[in-house]
Amino acid sequence: MYYKTHLKLNKTKTKTALANHYQVDRATLNKWLKLFCSDIFYDEKLLSKRRKFTNSEVEKIKAILGEQPQSFRKADLVELAETDYKTIRESIDKFPNIYGISKLEYQQLSKFPPKVGQHILRCLS
Repeated sequence: MYYKTHLKLNKTKTKTALANHYQVDRATLNKWLKLFCSDIFYDEKLLSKRRKFTNSEVEKIKAILGEQPQSFRKADLVELAETDYKTIRESIDKFPNIYGISKLEYQQLSKFPPKVGQHILRCLS
């Protein structure tokens, strides 16, 4: 099992391959990396120009964003949490530390990484 997972990780080195893994475009992946992986990539300008990542960087990215290829749209969060957009927006605005995302970050994204989306759903439950 470890061997198959490790091989899969080795194949995901380019930014395009990583975006494909999460089923998002490169622009969305770049936003995610900028907002959630700033401790890995310190320079935003260099990050936007990067085309490949080392295996250890991919492992760190997947640890932060999540392994699963499921991203969450805002509509998905509304449907799964059985609430409305306003409630989610107000909750994140009032309690950004609990939700792990700021109001500005929420506004900038239309899709959320797997771990972030799952965390928001848990907080809304």
